[in-house]
Amino acid sequence: MIETVRTSLHFRKWFLDADIAPEDVKPGQRPSKQLLDGTPNPGVIESSYTEKFSIPSSEFLEILSALPDFNTLPTFDDLWRSAKSPTSFVVYSEELGDQIFVDTSGYEYPRYKAFVYQDKI
Repeated sequence: MIETVRTSLHFRKWFLDADIAPEDVKPGQRPSKQLLDGTPNPGVIESSYTEKFSIPSSEFLEILSALPDFNTLPTFDDLWRSAKSPTSFVVYSEELGDQIFVDTSGYEYPRYKAFVYQDKI
């Protein structure tokens, strides 16, 4: 089933080039807001997705930071392949209370990420 979510414009791989470690996350803060820092007009668009994956905070932060190849993220890679490798999806971390939109544009690796405006996971 296709769903939509309000997101920022889509940022390319390596848009955030600093690693974000779990100890860098302040309580009550959404780490994904770093995508909006320094972006004067991040926009608001409707992004469509077919899957939503709950992943460990460490893997969420890696996707947020650098959009690594999925095979370096064991939990996410298993979930993604089991869902038949969708091209657009939302990943979230219950531990962090945060989520981001990811788009592969049909490739076997992530190409774009976006801030999700809805706080509710």
